[in-house]
Amino acid sequence: MFGKKLKEKITALEEQLKAANHENEQLEYGIRKMASDVEALAVAAVAGKLDTRADASKHQGDFQKIVKGVNETLDAVIGPFERCGELCRPYQQG
Repeated sequence: MFGKKLKEKITALEEQLKAANHENEQLEYGIRKMASDVEALAVAAVAGKLDTRADASKHQGDFQKIVKGVNETLDAVIGPFERCGELCRPYQQG
């Protein structure tokens, strides 16, 4: 009887460990995808491609919210500079 209960507990713990490992792998994958997108945004910005945005639909859950927030932040910061450039163009041509 004791051996059977112990085996059941061990089996239950193994299943929990397997589930935790899977969740950890999913978390790591999400972080790597997000890091890759952020790196691509940085490379694009340095190259002057300020209209580049990450595809938030490729992410899930909070990672999607973070990527969407980064995109929205870029829009909020870069938008006024683009508008300023538009307003200044007539003066550049004299």
